Amino acid sequence: MVDKAEEASFPSPLPVKAETVAWLKVRLLAGPQRIAALVAEWCGGQQAQSKGSVGWEGGRDGTNGRFLAELMAARYVLGVVALLDDSGSYCWRLPPGRQ
Repeated sequence: MVDKAEEASFPSPLPVKAETVAWLKVRLLAGPQRIAALVAEWCGGQQAQSKGSVGWEGGRDGTNGRFLAELMAARYVLGVVALLDDSGSYCWRLPPGRQ
């Protein structure tokens, strides 16, 4: 859960639920995660086998009551950083000191 000092250092332009911030933080504690997979999982996608590994596919904004705008606001609250991984896929990671 994000404390008030962390929220104050990264003000969000949209209201964001503590549960959303916690959901994203838990996933990013494991290290950088592909943005597409996070969005698909957040928006109600399904796990699918792809190239020898299990990933998230599908999911549409709002179909499960979760909206992409709220996930993006949680990203802002946490100060998440975007980067390219070794395969050229865009990922998010927590900034240093937020783990």
